[in-house]
Amino acid sequence: MKAQKEESRKFFSQKDVTECGPLVAICHGDCWINNILFHYNDAGDAPDDVRLVDWQIILPQNPGRDYYHFLASSTTTELRKECGQELLEHYATTFISALTKLGVPLEDEGIDQQFVIKHVQKEINFGLVMGMVMLPAMLDTSMTTKLEEMGKDEETANKAKTDDNGMEFFNEAQDALTVDVILANELLCNRIVDFVEEFRALLQ
Repeated sequence: MKAQKEESRKFFSQKDVTECGPLVAICHGDCWINNILFHYNDAGDAPDDVRLVDWQIILPQNPGRDYYHFLASSTTTELRKECGQELLEHYATTFISALTKLGVPLEDEGIDQQFVIKHVQKEINFGLVMGMVMLPAMLDTSMTTKLEEMGKDEETANKAKTDDNGMEFFNEAQDALTVDVILANELLCNRIVDFVEEFRALLQ
């Protein structure tokens, strides 16, 4: 996990648009369930509209970043195993449909469903890293408790608001999730093992 943490810094560094591949798009950057608002029908038993919110860290990237970020943070292992290929095909079809409606001539560029799937799948590694980062934060209170403590300290909180210190604030809180803390959380350990095995299979 320590090695993954160091590797993750590469994933979050800002890239030039020319380095992002042929599917480069403006990505949300933090696409997970807590950043989605659902509107429910009058009966209240099914959503009939959704809105993606919290767009303060948009960036040019392969859209597979948002796709695998959402899968890793907001779906279960069971769902991904049962519907993984179907979800990916649906994403590719919707991606092409949306751009076609915007008048983007994808066919002229030789872009079809399989092309989109191939390039989205290049971000599987990012999904693995995001899962390793987010699972501990979601399933153990150590990090959130540390964030709350730091937020109560006025000087520390003010530093966190600056562009230069925001990540430092987050990284310091993340350090509260030591290996010993994680090993003591049976649910978290089991989820991490399942997650790593699942993504290792995808990478083969």
